[in-house]
Amino acid sequence: MLQVGATRLALALPSRNSVVLDHGRSQFSPGRWTTQGDINRLTLSKRIIDEVTRMIVAAKPSLDTDRGRVIVDVDDRNDLVEMSYALKWDFAFAGALSGNAQMRHLGVT
Repeated sequence: MLQVGATRLALALPSRNSVVLDHGRSQFSPGRWTTQGDINRLTLSKRIIDEVTRMIVAAKPSLDTDRGRVIVDVDDRNDLVEMSYALKWDFAFAGALSGNAQMRHLGVT
């Protein structure tokens, strides 16, 4: 069995946007796993999503394919809107997925 204990992982983009993942625990064994953790604040915006997409494609150009898209509005006034969320999860798998996940909207700027 592989076990990973509590740790904190901070990720920062070149634009200085960042997120901190608080990993509680994970356990892995053949055919079974559990994981628990939370993110106190995850901020998303069109600009942040575009930045992450460009980084992924730069790291692996084969991912730059037309994966489809959803066009909600041609109005670009929302391009600078940032939405923030808190996330918490506690999942297990032993032949079937179980557990729970919570997502809380923190606000819009």
